[in-house]
Amino acid sequence: MNPRLSFAFSAALLSILAQPVAAASPDWGMQAGVQRRVQSDINGMQRQIARMRERPGGGGKVAALRRDIAALQRQYNDFMRGGLTRAEGATLERGVASIRARLP
Repeated sequence: MNPRLSFAFSAALLSILAQPVAAASPDWGMQAGVQRRVQSDINGMQRQIARMRERPGGGGKVAALRRDIAALQRQYNDFMRGGLTRAEGATLERGVASIRARLP
């Protein structure tokens, strides 16, 4: 076999084999944790708002919070389609903090 061809084949094979390692890098694990935490926070706030609806008064505030939570959930779903980047994770965490600050 031609040495140049052998080298090219080896380089191509190495690049293919290295791809799964990138998915297992520490950044990926951190992003997976951010994804779970944000979704868990959104679910928790939705439950809290559902409990607020059962109490008298505060109807306008509850409606506004429900809209904001729905918008945050849509944003989360949009970001997850392409994979969550650091900037998107930070945006989602800021959204969670903003809504959480308005909850009683």
